[in-house]
Amino acid sequence: LLICDIRMPKMDGIEMLKELRTEGNDVSVIFLTAYSEFSYAQSALKLLASDYLLKPFGDGELEQAVSNALEKRKRTQEKLEEPLPELVLNKGDKSKYVMAAVDYISAHYGDPELCVAQIAEHLGISEGHLSHTFKRETDYTVAAYITRVRMRTAMKLLS
Repeated sequence: LLICDIRMPKMDGIEMLKELRTEGNDVSVIFLTAYSEFSYAQSALKLLASDYLLKPFGDGELEQAVSNALEKRKRTQEKLEEPLPELVLNKGDKSKYVMAAVDYISAHYGDPELCVAQIAEHLGISEGHLSHTFKRETDYTVAAYITRVRMRTAMKLLS
């Protein structure tokens, strides 16, 4: 948790937060400032600052802002730790197109251009037919399934 002012020597708070975000730092930031210009508050929001308190602030405001920032961080951490439900695809009850699509996705999930159109073209069927059949048999859209495969792979790599 970082609590700072907008105006500081050498670098202002907005610039500092921009640099932190550019580096991938997701620190929770609360700005305490006497500057009420909308542009400062707008920049802080765009950079995902936790709060923006104007001086002088009331009793309990800072404590509440800290509590809110810590609670939000806790919820975010809990969401990241929730395991994704297992993907259940039994070959016996899936059509050849769905199984071929799953195999194609498994082999090409790293391709940022991977989409329903590319998979359907590879299988020689229409996008609509693939989308409908895939959703009916797996309860996932093709795009959602691609995302889940990518998330699972990312989780394995991070572990």
